[in-house]
Amino acid sequence: MKNTEQARWLLPLIILFTGIPGTGCAGGDETGGVTPPCEPFASPQHAPTDIAVDQTSVFWTDLGANPGEGRILSAPKECGQTTPLASGQMNPRALALDAANVYWLNDDSVMMAPKAGSAPMKLFDLTEAPQESGLVVDDSGVYVSTGKQLLRVAKSGGAPVELAKAACLSGSIAVDSTHVYFSGLFCGSDLVRVAKAGGMPEVVVHGESGNGIAVDDTNVYWTSSRSPGGGPVIAAPKAGGDGRVLGYADAESQLLLDDKRVYYTSVDDFISADRADGGDPINISKQKGVLRFAADASTIYWITNDGIHKAPKPAGTGAVFPKGAASVETSWLIDRGMTCSSGSFVTIWIEGPTPLEANVPCDAYSHVLTGFAPGTYTMIIVSHETAVGWESKPFVLASGPFKFPWSYDLGKCQFGGCGPKTIGCVNDGICGPNDDCTCADCDNDDYCNQSACPADGLCEPYYEGCSCADCQGKPVCVP
Repeated sequence: MKNTEQARWLLPLIILFTGIPGTGCAGGDETGGVTPPCEPFASPQHAPTDIAVDQTSVFWTDLGANPGEGRILSAPKECGQTTPLASGQMNPRALALDAANVYWLNDDSVMMAPKAGSAPMKLFDLTEAPQESGLVVDDSGVYVSTGKQLLRVAKSGGAPVELAKAACLSGSIAVDSTHVYFSGLFCGSDLVRVAKAGGMPEVVVHGESGNGIAVDDTNVYWTSSRSPGGGPVIAAPKAGGDGRVLGYADAESQLLLDDKRVYYTSVDDFISADRADGGDPINISKQKGVLRFAADASTIYWITNDGIHKAPKPAGTGAVFPKGAASVETSWLIDRGMTCSSGSFVTIWIEGPTPLEANVPCDAYSHVLTGFAPGTYTMIIVSHETAVGWESKPFVLASGPFKFPWSYDLGKCQFGGCGPKTIGCVNDGICGPNDDCTCADCDNDDYCNQSACPADGLCEPYYEGCSCADCQGKPVCVP
């Protein structure tokens, strides 16, 4: 999650969690379907930053009113006394648990304290405050992302082992039995994994991986950073293959898995849960500003700036994206026949009743996606080598194979890089790679008329449409 140091300056807030011994738990539904963990509300808190649960208790980090006054707190899941496990912490966040201990990050250290209560222990010092904060614990050790380094340390402490280093690693990390998964959020956002023992990182998904990452035995799950506000939640086999779109998350969402669903915060600021086959989200809460969340077998818990909340996990499965027998085959060119650079990839998004995603080596020059239900779709192709993309107009799939009759030209033409070359027009109602942007089929194409208007005084039909200032009044654009 983002560095929350600035949150300490928020006005003191009341955490909707702690109870007064001897008072009962209140029922009711006073928060739009959300039941606070315990009432009446007591014990003022400040800015919660992370949350975790075990079989009996909820644990959370709190920044405190002033620098250096952060605390690690726990309380029974129902009603009971809040217990401070550590105090005097410097901006604690990124909480994780094992059977006996709670672990967290400070600005200057990675810490551990027994759940049963005793003095906290420093596992190791950080050389600088984390930019992004991620922490995962398993039987093999403690794994930490600081935004610049991915580190492993033994649970007993000692010198950390650096597994990866980059300018801006994601705070979200995940582990399976052999690897640690992370992304280069905001700087070449490939989804990457590295062996727990160390070694060379390997790319799992090329491009557009956001802050949310999760894994299970067979699949890797991630949020796409396709737009500043967020993008799809995607699942794909670890062994490789096309991705299934499960839903749509905001840019900062974490991912949480159970045996039936993936949980995330949506672009509408709901906490949502979808089946592994995606579909319409099941809304758990309509609260705004959900920061972090955790779950046990029956309940999901989350924090906002105004408290800690809980709700039962949804009982229903919700609608799922339909599957079918239709397939889509597409192909592409790079700058009218030039070859792809080694290691470059193309991402194909097909959106409609059955949304799917594929990351394909550029030099494959074609790909087939399968499993589409009948309906109307659009397709987006993006080259990670050049950041040039193409979006189709709507097309209709039935029950059989569908093949685009042309190859999409992703080009290497950046603004001003191609000169005023033209390729002509194919009047088929679709703005395709066989059309200049000044063709009638491209009058409403976003790429030609919004994103590709360099305004340098030269009409370049290869990528400027007739609504661009440079082309208005030119003979080709005059009716």
